[in-house]
Amino acid sequence: MNNSEPNGNTGSGSFLTRCGRSLVSPKGLRRVAWGLVWLITLIAVAYAVEGFRGNHAWKQAQQALETSGAPYDFRTLIPKAVPDDQNFGSLPLVTSWFAKSNKSSNVGHPPDYFQTASSRLAKPKIKQTEAQPRVPTDLIAWSEAFLSISNQAAAGSNADLVSIAPTPDDKNTPDARAAAARIVLAAMEVERAKYDALREGLQRPYARYPIDYSSDNAFAITLPHLAKLKDISARLQLRVSAELAAGDPAAALADVHLMLGLADTLKSDPILISLLVRLAMLNLAVQSVWEGEHYHLWRPADLVELEQAFAGYNFVSDLLWSSNAERAGALSTIDYCRRNKSFAILNAAADVESEHPPGGGGLGKLVPNGWFLMEMANYSETMSEWQKGFDPTQRRVKPSIMNAQAEALGARFGSGFTSVVGVLWHHNLATRILIPAFANVTRAVAAGQASADQARIACALERFRLARGNYPESLKVLAEAENTKAPLALDVITGEPYQYKIVGDSFLLYSVGWDEKDDGGKAVPLRSTTLNGDWTWGWSFRR
Repeated sequence: MNNSEPNGNTGSGSFLTRCGRSLVSPKGLRRVAWGLVWLITLIAVAYAVEGFRGNHAWKQAQQALETSGAPYDFRTLIPKAVPDDQNFGSLPLVTSWFAKSNKSSNVGHPPDYFQTASSRLAKPKIKQTEAQPRVPTDLIAWSEAFLSISNQAAAGSNADLVSIAPTPDDKNTPDARAAAARIVLAAMEVERAKYDALREGLQRPYARYPIDYSSDNAFAITLPHLAKLKDISARLQLRVSAELAAGDPAAALADVHLMLGLADTLKSDPILISLLVRLAMLNLAVQSVWEGEHYHLWRPADLVELEQAFAGYNFVSDLLWSSNAERAGALSTIDYCRRNKSFAILNAAADVESEHPPGGGGLGKLVPNGWFLMEMANYSETMSEWQKGFDPTQRRVKPSIMNAQAEALGARFGSGFTSVVGVLWHHNLATRILIPAFANVTRAVAAGQASADQARIACALERFRLARGNYPESLKVLAEAENTKAPLALDVITGEPYQYKIVGDSFLLYSVGWDEKDDGGKAVPLRSTTLNGDWTWGWSFRR
């Protein structure tokens, strides 16, 4: 009897045994070796192809940048060192902002009445609305907040505040605001030495802040001076309001110049956020100018100085410089990730306290070099598309283009898991993480330019009123009075003269705003995120 198994019925164990024997046989080993060779060859070819694609994409991006004259090496944008005695950034007060110990201790510093009072400040009675886009500083509320501090202080510690008579019951009179202003100024007298030092420092020809640019990750650069400068501007804005109400326009004018001078020290910072902080500081200065015009407290000579101060701003041109610097900084960060073989770009951009490169182990080591280069090329191209939405030479911003670009970018990124896969597949990870919200940034720049332009025009309007007893019928009449046929400034949105009309014994001056249409002066309140409405200069006080 034949006990062997029928042909074909070998059983799984027998089959696996034969396979194992086949693999370890000389012929099988040769097959495995050839398979590994082919696999390694395919991987090498894939890496080479991706490397070629990445190098080609990045070289094309570099050529485009070189043709346009845009920088892409962040190191070339770092401000050059200047002698300490010529540098505003070398003031002891300024350098103290960058000291690590500055974060933890206030020992030896004078009491900060402003910060304490702001935490106790009552909500303003008059709020910004479509009909009243700007409102005066509530000096009464500030004086009450400062007095509440002095009432809790030890006897004699705030003698200057206690000695000032309380404000009158009628809080709408000039006398009430003047009494409140004296309290505010007395409380802020402790800060005078600081402002005097800053004022003196601005006489130096350069402003190079002691920023540490040594990190290869541009997004890890710390900028402690931005918060300090914005805080000082907020304090100065309150001082100007009080100085005007107290009948000291000369002091108010000097502090407005200080506000503008401090804002302009940020011009050399190769960081986009520095431009946004500068705009915020400018808007505080504009508020100060408006209050003086609202109550008709500026003198003709003051108005001439202020008009000249606001005449030289071109924030659209500054946006080109800042966006180019932002691109160069982002490219340096992506390249930093490439050299450390890490795709943890978010880590690299956000971990500003780390002195070490982001972890590039594990799968990060397997990322082809070309992928990082394609990330750099795509980011650069996206920034170039953004810059098509504004024109520095004409000082124009084009909201319709910006909105379309923002919508297209959102569609490119999508949402959900499939969008993540798409972003990775098309090498847009860095763009998604690092690209600014360019429609919002450009809108802030355009609104800031409109504010500066309107401040300039409003100063000329107020001078016209002081000389003739009324406002001009049109901006054309104003231009003729200024001995020029051209308007003092053109709307940053339309390129046409700003909208202007007489309303009672005041006037309405406005830009058509981000929606690019004339809404008849329906104002977008300050700090509002709405896109509909006009950017309107506030009303002057109706006598």
